[in-house]
Amino acid sequence: VNAYALQLVFDDFFLNEDAELYIYNYDTTQVLGAYLSLNNTQNGKFITEEINGDILTIELYESRNLQNSRIHIVHLAHAYKKNITANADFKSLLPQSCEKNVNCPEGDSWNNQKRSVVKLSKPNEFGFTFTSSGAMINNTKNDGKLYLLTAFHILDGEDDANSDGFINNDDYDCILSITEQNLIQQITVRFNYQYNDCPGTTLYSGQTLYGCSLLVADYTTDMALLELIEKPNASYNVYLAGWDNSFNTPTSVICIHHPL
Repeated sequence: VNAYALQLVFDDFFLNEDAELYIYNYDTTQVLGAYLSLNNTQNGKFITEEINGDILTIELYESRNLQNSRIHIVHLAHAYKKNITANADFKSLLPQSCEKNVNCPEGDSWNNQKRSVVKLSKPNEFGFTFTSSGAMINNTKNDGKLYLLTAFHILDGEDDANSDGFINNDDYDCILSITEQNLIQQITVRFNYQYNDCPGTTLYSGQTLYGCSLLVADYTTDMALLELIEKPNASYNVYLAGWDNSFNTPTSVICIHHPL
């Protein structure tokens, strides 16, 4: 009730070859889909983008000859806070001299790297979802492994967070408990979450995958390396960012962040 947005999590998601699934909000100002058989995942799990408002409709179309699609909703997440980038007062506080929309001309040199930036959403045991950032990175074998680099503090603390959804400094114990490690499997990874145009008037909600596994984490360097459980669809056009472990200090630094 009174949610700013809703998000569906399916634990059984299978669309046959001619099925089309649509999800739209109350006034049809936002329509997701058509979701097709191309959106099927190996583990049968799927998660949608956020849908504005607190009412949504799901429509599934398939032929009478192939009525074997399956969709089962296991979670319905609701946003109880507005996206702060929609707040004009917040936008006016951004340092315009250094923060630029990556899809403006200033970002032309980073058209590949911006496709490595992902938005992460991770639930805690109280049912709240926390958002953060990460980057898809390459490895020296260039074998296409789906490694995701993020921060240790993103994984730590949330199973001890207050039931009101806020995390205090005391909630970080620099140890990943069994609960916190299990929650990594429920992380939602969102690709291409960015503005469609340079003025930044239209936000593309991106494409999502569900689930990661933990490879290594270190609180002293605030680093965590994850691996995606599922392979992104080719249409996601994911880029694996390069890295340099030499001791050559760069002369400049560029940070690319998804919209808040």
